[in-house]
Amino acid sequence: EHKKWRLWEGVRGYPGQGEVLEAFATEKYSWLLKARQLGGDESVAFAAFHQSVSIPNSETDFISKDFPAAKYFLKRRLLRQMEKAYSMEYAPGKRYPWPKFDDNSDTGKVKWENGSFVEAFSSDNQAVRSRSPRLVVLNEVRTFSTKDAEEIWTAITATVDAHPARRSITLSTAAFGSWFNVMTKKLMDGEVDGVRFLFLPSDTNPERDEAWRELGLSRATHPSLFLQEF
Repeated sequence: EHKKWRLWEGVRGYPGQGEVLEAFATEKYSWLLKARQLGGDESVAFAAFHQSVSIPNSETDFISKDFPAAKYFLKRRLLRQMEKAYSMEYAPGKRYPWPKFDDNSDTGKVKWENGSFVEAFSSDNQAVRSRSPRLVVLNEVRTFSTKDAEEIWTAITATVDAHPARRSITLSTAAFGSWFNVMTKKLMDGEVDGVRFLFLPSDTNPERDEAWRELGLSRATHPSLFLQEF
């Protein structure tokens, strides 16, 4: 059933990445707390890509703190995953027949010939709160203002709940005092229903052992900030 995801288990080859991909593909609400540089962005990029090519006329709204950051995701994450996907072969000399696409990432959009598209938005964009995407991604939510995060979350939960096929993916590293941290604690305490909590700790990368941690802490001006990121 999930063969398409097993093809991509371990976008970076780390243990646990397959679980994240499968959750992104199947769960109505996914919430990922992650350390840095563990392939979280690549995983959500593939989830957005696979939905776009598999389900015609699918809309994915990708929301970051500001528009340049959202466009960066399209250019440096989504398009790179697509480059890999379009070179994949299901048999020797036979590539997957993904639909053609137009790269308008400079203006914040990638669109396929089947009518699907991924569009970039800033967290303070008021218009995005009234859209009805099949998939909405909130990326690095720790950087959102509390006001923007609360408004977007309230708006998208109403939208996602209104249709059985709609889904939401939220992912971020931690930040002390952020709305993301407050909501993550509620999830971990069992106070939020219907949201799949996922965690990729720093040692998901097996090279990050105790010696690596000690070295990182020794270099950090403020050890608490190192622990926050990793």
